[in-house]
Amino acid sequence: MKPIVVFGLPFNKGKRGGIVSLHKLVKLLNEKGREAYIVGSKYDTMEGVKEASAELMLSKDFHAIYPEGYNQPQIKNRGKNFVWLLHFPKREYIGFDHWLHFEPAYAKGNSQPLKVIDIDLDLYCNDNQPRKGKAHVYHKNQLARQMDAASKDSLCLDGYEPRGEDLPAILNSREEFMCYDHYSFNSVLAALCGCRSIVLPIPDVPKHEYVAKRPFGEFLCYGENDTVENQSEKAREAILKQYAETDKQIDSLLNLLD
Repeated sequence: MKPIVVFGLPFNKGKRGGIVSLHKLVKLLNEKGREAYIVGSKYDTMEGVKEASAELMLSKDFHAIYPEGYNQPQIKNRGKNFVWLLHFPKREYIGFDHWLHFEPAYAKGNSQPLKVIDIDLDLYCNDNQPRKGKAHVYHKNQLARQMDAASKDSLCLDGYEPRGEDLPAILNSREEFMCYDHYSFNSVLAALCGCRSIVLPIPDVPKHEYVAKRPFGEFLCYGENDTVENQSEKAREAILKQYAETDKQIDSLLNLLD
């Protein structure tokens, strides 16, 4: 069986979403007994994950998995070509043998699902400590930042590493968390830690449309007037359910490769 090469970027504990998920995908493939590597990480990756050797890359004899951002002129291997749409596709992709989608809303043709996440549920959980005040992130929503949308008494968590042990403690100390970035994973972490987790609504986009495109959006408050009971429990259940689904999705991917 050919080895599998996942094209990624350097691993960074402070980054979420696609970058971390690509490294986790390699780790999960290895746990399935498959020879899999990351490439493009500059040897900065998760424990147990290995960078593809120069010899393997020169051989071009491997299966390739690409995140969104690559296009056909950038692909030069002789194996099967895949693309994993980590975010809503913003360009036309051509020349791939198969498609893998992160969410149903991102499906293309006969693509199959593959959603990989990485959360330490022992770290990100509700420890039922006394709560007071608010916290928020602007993250990629520069317009909200420029407008200084958050209240002055809210703690800005931009720049905190999600893996840092201080972040769960902070989220467990606050009553409310406001996410001005519509897709930041910080809103999920806040919900896991028992904050009332709110995401800024997208103008003219109702909640059901947002949930269709936003992983785990069903248990987030869509605007300050929205209410979701037992957010922390629902968030944890959703993460555990996704771990089980991911295992089956990787089995389907390996069947497709073989």
